[in-house]
Amino acid sequence: MNDMTDLQPPPAPAPTTSILFVDDQTNLLQGLQRSLRGMRNEWTMRFASSGKEALAMLDMAPADVVVTDMRMPEMNGAELLSEIRARFPDTVRIILSGEFDQQTGLKALESTHQFLSKPCDSHQLIDAIRRSAQRRELLSNATVRQIVLSLDALPSLPEVYTRLLDLLQGTDAPSKEIAALIESDIGLFSKTLQVANSSFFAMSRQVTSGLQAVNMLGLDVIRGLVLSHGIQQNFQARLDARIIEGLWQSAMTIATLASALARRLDLPLAVQTETFTASLLRDVGQLVFLSIERRYIDILDAHRNDFETLLGRETSTFGTTHADVGAYLLGLWNLPDVIVETAAFHHQPSRSPVRQKGALAMVHVAGALSAVAAGQKNPLDQAYLREAGLPADLGFWQAALLASGV
Repeated sequence: MNDMTDLQPPPAPAPTTSILFVDDQTNLLQGLQRSLRGMRNEWTMRFASSGKEALAMLDMAPADVVVTDMRMPEMNGAELLSEIRARFPDTVRIILSGEFDQQTGLKALESTHQFLSKPCDSHQLIDAIRRSAQRRELLSNATVRQIVLSLDALPSLPEVYTRLLDLLQGTDAPSKEIAALIESDIGLFSKTLQVANSSFFAMSRQVTSGLQAVNMLGLDVIRGLVLSHGIQQNFQARLDARIIEGLWQSAMTIATLASALARRLDLPLAVQTETFTASLLRDVGQLVFLSIERRYIDILDAHRNDFETLLGRETSTFGTTHADVGAYLLGLWNLPDVIVETAAFHHQPSRSPVRQKGALAMVHVAGALSAVAAGQKNPLDQAYLREAGLPADLGFWQAALLASGV
């Protein structure tokens, strides 16, 4: 007992996430090393000064996450991440660059999970990497993977959405062509008009054309609508149209509530549009469950607003929840972290590695308000809301929604 080694503190836990940073500017890599020094117990960090060096390092030891600059000689960031996607598909790919605009982002969209603009403070970068590591963990869940693979055919990114992305590749966003794409699909057109004429957007005159809707809603909202509709269309052959319509109306209710709260709190416009899209896609995992087990509709109807019971019944039936399955599918399609995160944690936001005033919080609160309105107990994750710097009192959110006019 007199041995001084007995008094030594336990060793620090080994780092659990490996990160590779790539930038041709040595001084920027050195700055990253200094600013992220505090993460050494959580991350193993390596640094490369070119795409070629990065690939050589990955050949020796793959990384969980790669963070790269966009503008580099010989091989730019988009080309590097495209190669990494082909050779190391499980690696999460992030662009951190001062060379960043909408057109650049579209060119790199297929191979990049997230874009960050320089200058980027260390807290923002740490949050982004933690989210990315969480995405990788979700995609490695064997139970969830087996659920998705049990479908007759693995759902692909909707064709109508890929056609929209093709239209957005041009220098100028072609509003007329996008409007024509929307109007060519009667289901998509009707949903777009429903959103454009909803109380949330509160237009002084009725929106009756695709072009009016595109100009009024903006491309980010249109992108979310097209994606949500396309996903539902992918499952239409497997499911009764009334079930799909019911899920759409439920998603629209949450999207309207959550977006109204984001606007009431005066959150940035980008957060408001992210909230809208994330709301529409939050329950995509329910489409998967309905496709593989028709009796799931009985579970859903019985516990739609009792989230705790619903998640418990799902786990006992499938071994996982619609939240995890939805996040897996959205992650598989390379959608932004905020969309994947909201699908994964909208019922239990404290499971998220990040605390912030964003889409996840707004969608969670909207779901809680909807549940309480349906006579269920208050499911607000008050600890998460406090840690995110938001009010945790149900009355505050009910008053905020009332004041929003929705």
